[in-house]
Amino acid sequence: MWYGLPHNNAKGVTQYMNRIYVTGHRNPDTDSIAAAISYAALRNALGNRDYVAAHLGHISDETKRLLDRFGFQEPVTISNVRTQVRDLDFDTPPALNSSVTMDRAWHIMRDQDISAMPIINEDGTLYGMLSAGDIAAYSMRTISDRHVDALPLFNLLSVIEGRILNDGAEQVDRVSGVVTIALPQSCDNLLFSDPDSIILCGNQPDMIRRALDIGVQCII
Repeated sequence: MWYGLPHNNAKGVTQYMNRIYVTGHRNPDTDSIAAAISYAALRNALGNRDYVAAHLGHISDETKRLLDRFGFQEPVTISNVRTQVRDLDFDTPPALNSSVTMDRAWHIMRDQDISAMPIINEDGTLYGMLSAGDIAAYSMRTISDRHVDALPLFNLLSVIEGRILNDGAEQVDRVSGVVTIALPQSCDNLLFSDPDSIILCGNQPDMIRRALDIGVQCII
């Protein structure tokens, strides 16, 4: 029998299926060792692959004497053919910076059909793992908890594809507050009255004017 096993070339790069080990019985006798040596030599003479004679168990003294008598080296020993880490074909998913929005992460997962990806720090070290389940759980949690803390303004603009209208005002890097969707209704029955609010509304001048008078954190 023979096994195709990886080995490292002179540059240290792992190559697969270039070296094939030819073995006999698990507890080899002289015939088994001779057959492994002969077959490996034949295959090397016929092709361009690297065949190596090997044995799986202890070689008897009788076999060792015969090998010495005819000038053959003892075949290499193989203790197991279990998969090693270097044998594995690793996936290389994209790695995202911890400042990237989950919206961006979700689009990458969807486009590349992956269920998780690593999140890294600025220095390239692992910050954590983000899975599609994490994104779904966060999205569901925002239904009952509408408060956001220190939301980076750049991330907000990139997700909604928006721009800042009050460029002349004092700029902030982050916004916090309770996200409230302002529905069309009379000013006497507004859904929001707390300055600690992030208001989402359409083309509703009365809503926007009231939000500005209250001094909410952000109007979208």
